[in-house]
Amino acid sequence: MAVRIGLPGFGENAIPGADGKVYPLKSAEDYWLKAVANIAFDETPVPDVSATDAKLMDLPDFAKRYQGSLKAQEWPKVQYVLARGGRFEEYNAGFVGTDAKYPNVARVVNFYFENAATARNSTSGEVFAGTGGWYPEALHNGTPLDKAYPAAEWPFRIASYKPKFRSIALLASTTIMRDLGKTNFIEMNTADAARLGLKNGDKVKVSNPTGASATGTLLVRDGVAPNTLGIAFGYGHWEYGARSYSVGDKVIPADPAVGTGVAVNGLGLMDTTVPLYGFADPATGIPARNGGRFKVEKV
Repeated sequence: MAVRIGLPGFGENAIPGADGKVYPLKSAEDYWLKAVANIAFDETPVPDVSATDAKLMDLPDFAKRYQGSLKAQEWPKVQYVLARGGRFEEYNAGFVGTDAKYPNVARVVNFYFENAATARNSTSGEVFAGTGGWYPEALHNGTPLDKAYPAAEWPFRIASYKPKFRSIALLASTTIMRDLGKTNFIEMNTADAARLGLKNGDKVKVSNPTGASATGTLLVRDGVAPNTLGIAFGYGHWEYGARSYSVGDKVIPADPAVGTGVAVNGLGLMDTTVPLYGFADPATGIPARNGGRFKVEKV
């Protein structure tokens, strides 16, 4: 769009290089891959990527697709950084003696946090405690979730966690990572499964009181707390290539493998005491991906 309307700084002659030449900016990769190259070549350049690491992260095909964004000699080192998700110091370089080299706050542990203690709940006007404590889940008007949604009908909470193969969302785009962990599961404690007459591998539906639901495969294991459903992060995408798009006359086909599994985000409660508002943490306003109230039924 920027090229079509003639904005400066886009198109053929857009990015000045350290060599005095000017390079094109036609795609996002033209921009951010040069930033990765700056990281890769800063001070002592990183090594070239190994063939094993490049294959593991699907980097050869990626480099072919965007080969015009970098010089040929830059690609091996850029791929080294991409394969690791960044550039990192040696472990021992992060310390000065026994102290961390880059502490957030030197030698301070905040059992009491002034910023929280002087802030107020935007609905009730009450001042937050400023210390750690147990604060039961409640709707925006103060109604406890246990009262709004009794455990007899909605016995489960959700605990979301990040698995190694999907620790960031975009790892769903890496075919080898997908092969190592094709889907996530709806994980349930052994005793809960026995009480409900469910077994490992059953197809089950998880639903909440405000209308959201998802269907997935049950994984029964002792490592999940009673009355809790464990669901790994990074699956069930509806974007990142999970659905097809048309750009002009070009069709970008969907890759259904990206969308396999269950997305915790799609199971969030709505807060019925506020119009069109998701159930959220009262101090930060962040949508709650843990807790909530749910039930499970065999499909």
